[in-house]
Amino acid sequence: LFVTVNHAYSSLTGRRAAADFDLFARDFHGVEVANGHMLACANKLAVDFAFRHGKPVTAGSDSHTLHGAGRTFTEIAGARNASEFVTALRRGQGVPHGESGNCWKLTQAISGIGWSLVRTNRRTAVLAPLLAFVPLFSGVNYFREQAFAWYWGQKTGGRLTGSRLTGGRINGTVEPEGRSLALRVAEL
Repeated sequence: LFVTVNHAYSSLTGRRAAADFDLFARDFHGVEVANGHMLACANKLAVDFAFRHGKPVTAGSDSHTLHGAGRTFTEIAGARNASEFVTALRRGQGVPHGESGNCWKLTQAISGIGWSLVRTNRRTAVLAPLLAFVPLFSGVNYFREQAFAWYWGQKTGGRLTGSRLTGGRINGTVEPEGRSLALRVAEL
């Protein structure tokens, strides 16, 4: 079993206490540092947390629609089965790839799920007008997530410098155009 802390700097998984981060550092094997629906600042803080605590890193799309599936993922070179994959994760050989989330991606995902529900279940059509409020919800969530990440980044000593893992070291680079966090870990 390989247990990772996911969404460490996101309010979507509930309230945090300083003791939570001690628990993450002590009891979790790895840290998800690239999540396709978390903001870049939350992913960058997770990179910093993993680095400071010597934790192996992972990535995942966290997609609930086909549009985002597989866009953010963990690569393990040469793993032929699940056992080899987990063993390599434990050894820190995971190579996170992909992009962070943003307000637009969240708006697309919620809208896509909502319209899919309306198309497949006619009784939900009465709720369709609520989909007009999805951009507002996404915008409010964006600022809430930014504030949460900033607050807990400050509390835990995290750094929000542009970060990319290369060979287990942070080298301060970000994806071209600064759109989202892209992570690459050099093969060991």
